[in-house]
Parts: sequence; C-alpha cells; structure tokens
Amino acid sequence: MTMSAIGGSWWPLDFEPKWLRLFSQLLPTTWTMQAYNDLMIRHAAAASAVWPSVLTVALGFFYLIVGICVKAV
Repeated sequence: MTMSAIGGSWWPLDFEPKWLRLFSQLLPTTWTMQAYNDLMIRHAAAASAVWPSVLTVALGFFYLIVGICVKAV
C-alpha cells in the first residue's frame, strides 16, 4: 500500500516533496503509473509506454533477486 501511494497510484507525484519523488523512481509502481497516465490521460502513442514498462519489469526482477538473496542468508 505504501509503495502504491509513493509511486503515484493514489495521487500525482507532483503533490509529493522532491526527496520522495526522487525515491519513487526506484519503485515499479511509479513507472507503471507513468505508462498508464501517458496512454490513458495524455493520449500518447503506445510506444511511449515501452520504456516505463521495461523499467517496471527490470525493477521487478531486481527486487525478486534481492528477495531471494535475503531469504537465502
């Protein structure tokens, strides 16, 4: 729930302080919401969602690996 709020799912990132906006770049929800907003609100081309989607998947794999490594220790 916290990650959703910080990532922009509950309110626009512009409402957050600058330090929190910088931290939110490390969360997959931020990039998912950017792709969604580009497509649904800003009516951007479908190609605009490619980079945020790649970052979402990459962060997901990164956190998966971190979780596996932490559990192994």
